[in-house]
Amino acid sequence: MAKRLIVLSSEELFISFLIDGDTTYRISAEPRGGQRLLESIFKGRVKRLARGMDGVFVDIGMGKDAFLPLRGESYRVGDSLIVQMVREVEGEKGAKLTTNIKLVGKYLIYFPRGRDIKCSSKLQEEEKEGLCSLMESELKEEGVIIRSSALKADPESIRGELHKLREQWQWVQKKAKALKKPQIILEEYPSYIKLIRDYWQEIEEIVSDNTVVWNNIASFLEEFEPELLKKNLYLKDPTVYVHKYR
Repeated sequence: MAKRLIVLSSEELFISFLIDGDTTYRISAEPRGGQRLLESIFKGRVKRLARGMDGVFVDIGMGKDAFLPLRGESYRVGDSLIVQMVREVEGEKGAKLTTNIKLVGKYLIYFPRGRDIKCSSKLQEEEKEGLCSLMESELKEEGVIIRSSALKADPESIRGELHKLREQWQWVQKKAKALKKPQIILEEYPSYIKLIRDYWQEIEEIVSDNTVVWNNIASFLEEFEPELLKKNLYLKDPTVYVHKYR
């Protein structure tokens, strides 16, 4: 069924509703103006070994060092590395990192340091076969998860996205080399953008009551899926949606 994305703002939050008919299919909220850390990519520097924990603590420029499990890797204090946050700070627990970077597109989830080719569980076995074959001929010591949206895409579109994701990874590496100290390299998208990225084939309307949100969505859609631009609406008075979904 076609879905509607509604993004409402309060003084402190942006609240996103993905509506399927009369049912709220997904809901998320995030602080306005806050930095998004989960799934963001950082330049880090190894600060110390985590004795007895098979890992290291890494300075990512956020004040508190984050934990990186070693999974067969070996680092020395002072080493620089590119990491991605997979768990935010939780009480006394610091953030958790991985070096298995992922970059998400329309059709693919790209792992520049991966080796596996996997498919969405939504795809049938015969559908997976052709898509996996396509990726096997394209990948070079990389990994991907093929998303269900790839089923409706032509091979050239999938290849084109793979090329763009490779270029994004090259940009991340270049940026990391240029930075003098640990800090964020690539900040994760807001939750409302991620909902568009994940459900773009099903969305019939996008409504927001904030010009910053509207502009962010428009900028994203210009490159991601220009056909959706005409569905991106700014609603100055969202009263009908506030009463129905808030």
